[in-house]
Amino acid sequence: MWVAVVQMHSTTDVRHNRQRARQLIQEAAQHGARLVALPEHFAYLGPNETATPPTAQPLDGPLIQEFRQLAAELRIYLLLGTFPELTAAGPKPYNTAVLLSPQGEHLASYRKIHLFDITISGRPSHHESRYVQAGHEVVTVSLAPEAFTLGLAICYDVRFPELFRALVRRGAEVIILPAAFMMHTGKDHWEVLLRARAIDGSVMVAP
Repeated sequence: MWVAVVQMHSTTDVRHNRQRARQLIQEAAQHGARLVALPEHFAYLGPNETATPPTAQPLDGPLIQEFRQLAAELRIYLLLGTFPELTAAGPKPYNTAVLLSPQGEHLASYRKIHLFDITISGRPSHHESRYVQAGHEVVTVSLAPEAFTLGLAICYDVRFPELFRALVRRGAEVIILPAAFMMHTGKDHWEVLLRARAIDGSVMVAP
């Protein structure tokens, strides 16, 4: 299976981000990709901390419905990674990745477990936990026709090898990791951590 990992420079312009995402998904499918993954906060990336981002909605909201239709049209697996998921569990959204099937069905959701809280002297601080609630479930999904099991993680999760070991224990053979890593915290760590997680579990990791 060909896997395409979409790179986007998302902004506060939701309409532009969605159009750009659709364009890149279509290009990937035209080049033979059967699994296409979008990055973290693909539809809106604004200030570090936004209590009510414009893309916040439930799993059956218009953003998911739009891309369910696109996945079905292109007959691809599509990972929407991520969007702020509103639930009845509390006032704060989850940071959620959603996997769609080639029939446009909802296959799995993963709510980011490890939230990114950091303060660096002389740099902008970021406290994801102020506006996002943490998930608790380790998520794998079997892609039966393709005969492998996919594990889901998000961005800062990469720093926690216990999660990746748990995914492997649940059968994950490929782990996909959408991210919106900050340059000053990621440039020295991102690639080496991805390699470490792949080596730890003897799995493939798609960032």
